[in-house]
Amino acid sequence: MLRICFGGKADRRGGRRLLLHRKKCVWSNLLEELLVEVFSWLPAESLIRFKCVNKYWYGLITSLLKNSSFVHNHFRNLNSICTSSSCMVFCCPGYGHLYYPELESLRNNVFKSLTIFYDPSTKISLLERFDLPLISGKEHASSVIGIHCNGIICQVNCQGAIALCNPVVKQWRNLPKTCLRENISPQGVGFGYDSKSGDYKVVRFGWRKNQLGKVLAEVYSMRSNSWREIGVDIKFKRWTGNAMKCYCNGFFYWSKWVNSSSEFLIISFDMCKEVFSYVALPGNNLVVHKEQIPTMAAWNDSLALMFYSENKVFFELWVLNNNRDHPNKEEYCWSRKLVIEAGGVEFARPLNFMKNDEILMQTDERNILVYNIRNQVIRKRIQKVFRLQSWDFFYAPSLVSVHGISDQVI
Repeated sequence: MLRICFGGKADRRGGRRLLLHRKKCVWSNLLEELLVEVFSWLPAESLIRFKCVNKYWYGLITSLLKNSSFVHNHFRNLNSICTSSSCMVFCCPGYGHLYYPELESLRNNVFKSLTIFYDPSTKISLLERFDLPLISGKEHASSVIGIHCNGIICQVNCQGAIALCNPVVKQWRNLPKTCLRENISPQGVGFGYDSKSGDYKVVRFGWRKNQLGKVLAEVYSMRSNSWREIGVDIKFKRWTGNAMKCYCNGFFYWSKWVNSSSEFLIISFDMCKEVFSYVALPGNNLVVHKEQIPTMAAWNDSLALMFYSENKVFFELWVLNNNRDHPNKEEYCWSRKLVIEAGGVEFARPLNFMKNDEILMQTDERNILVYNIRNQVIRKRIQKVFRLQSWDFFYAPSLVSVHGISDQVI
């Protein structure tokens, strides 16, 4: 038998070193994959803080924030699990901002967050300062519009300036001037997510100046960082003042009293198709009784309309069952989910829904009530926390960049 050997002890030692190096690389890759999976389930604020652990984690997390697939998985994971709390952000400028609106220190301290925990056994609620600057301008904070979608907050002031901000990742973006800025008197602004294109959009509409009856609209794309004019297929009825606003499952909604407060209307905007539509009220009514005060909110990916009476003896909850692909928008229908009449049940002005089917309400004394709609009982009372409150929205932290990530789909 002929035995041929190549190399000696040095070659064998080199082979062992190569094998150990390969094993080390395999374990390193497995460790990184495991870290990425763990990171995708962490709260957004915690993940940002973990950048300070060491240089390796800083580099890894920084690269993940620029990875559209990771941002998508992180947002999906956190929304798939039942969180233990809900956070609501209030714009509370206080009386100092009312008298001295030009002071920058006051403009950067007007937001408060209220975190309410779901555990029935705990009475804890966390009130703290919400780190979000107010958009620049000379007007009072109460005149600024605030809209939230997927962790991004859109602010609009009276001069038409618009800014996007994600307070978790410390990003701020001033939008370019609108293409119709000098030609319209603004009536409404909306902000939401187009799931088909993976793009965030701002929609703005209003009456053409010096030409009543003509409505113009434009859409801003975060991906292209530009505005463009779009067509309007419905006739708008003129309203004054701020409308109630709500983003829900690809649609943005405005609701407002018109015709000297005798008619209540809801207008929707499809973020994907970029189409305006009227949404008929429950029972196809055009007029809401004066004693019924409507409030609009999102509930379980559907639009909810709540009616309550000034004398606190009546509360009614309706949910819109809409079909995005149906050619006839009049096929949208409402389902009545809850009716509460006088009978010893205390309730107040509804603010919004929490994730566990509880309603956040506010009394005339500005106390906060957490109302369980299944048991029809008040689960928690929170004493008065705000003196001067302008507007509010529920906030869900995310890693979504306001500068846009190519092909980022949520």
